[in-house]
Amino acid sequence: MAYFEENSEAMASLEQMVDQVGMANVLYALAHIAREKANHLRSNWQGREAAVIWDRDGARCEQLATRVWVAQGLRLRGAVNALGRWRKSCSPSPRLSPRSS
Repeated sequence: MAYFEENSEAMASLEQMVDQVGMANVLYALAHIAREKANHLRSNWQGREAAVIWDRDGARCEQLATRVWVAQGLRLRGAVNALGRWRKSCSPSPRLSPRSS
């Protein structure tokens, strides 16, 4: 059975996270994880090419999270409130905070 196969424990856990903090916040968490992996590769293993890929994937997750917020019609205030729910469960990087436009 694949890890994220339908009805798997992993899929149920992921769905529960989305239910608790919202899709955008899960995407921001993935962006944070990807960027931390990139930093780790650069500082400990000097895997420059892999770090670039993780940074790019992190940026894509962050862009997608922002698009989800916009698609949901959330203004900055709503986005900050949603991000606040996420911050209670982990510590995001400051660069992952919603931008005002």
